[in-house]
Amino acid sequence: MTELVGTIFPRPEVKTYECLDGDWEYSLFTKLNGEKEEGGNFTEEIKQMNFLVFEGADLKLAPEKEIATHINQYSPEISSPLPREDAAEGDYPKRYVGGWAIRPGEFPLPLISGNAEIKEGDKLNIADSSEGLDKTANKTNVVTALEDVPADTGGTIFVHIEEHGIAVATAP
Repeated sequence: MTELVGTIFPRPEVKTYECLDGDWEYSLFTKLNGEKEEGGNFTEEIKQMNFLVFEGADLKLAPEKEIATHINQYSPEISSPLPREDAAEGDYPKRYVGGWAIRPGEFPLPLISGNAEIKEGDKLNIADSSEGLDKTANKTNVVTALEDVPADTGGTIFVHIEEHGIAVATAP
């Protein structure tokens, strides 16, 4: 039996990389009970099941018009505390992500929440690298739907990947 990461990708195929999340914006929140809680947001935050590309040796969200080469199976992890102030990318500890190199085969991948109606055989590309796939008229670096999915359902779809990457669409 193969040991899987997140029940989708075989563990030996998921490698650990440092990731680029943009700038860190520190925040102090007031909880309902009045207590203060520290937190913050990244300006280009990588989350679970995002499509990624290399920048140097690190992974970042795949920008428009590029070919995503990896997808992460779980939320990134950090090995040391984040600063208690705003910080530019590179001025705070990088997080780590488990990246799976996109390769030919049949796999379940995420759809955007407002997906178009998809029929088996339709071509899909990445509509939003932080959300997922949707139907496309493009012909290169696309995946083929292996099942029907009603419109606006999101979730995952089983697809056939023919190339070592998936195209990221241009924003409308």
